[in-house]
Amino acid sequence: MLERVAVHPAFAARGLGAFLLTLAEQEARTQGYASIYLYTHELMVQNIALYNKLGYVEYARREECGFRRIYMRKVFTQAIE
Repeated sequence: MLERVAVHPAFAARGLGAFLLTLAEQEARTQGYASIYLYTHELMVQNIALYNKLGYVEYARREECGFRRIYMRKVFTQAIE
């Protein structure tokens, strides 16, 4: 489960978020995981669009602690050796 990805606003729109996601995915593969999970608030439409573009697929919507969250998963085609 990928808990948080954050980029300071001064460095936004430079591809750093996608880069951080790629690093997390590579580490998950290296550790033998077949997929990676994350969630975001349903109003974070830019994040959702990025996650979709990078291959993440929505699998659930839930409200937790007053937050309406979208849960997403990316299944890896193969592990890194």
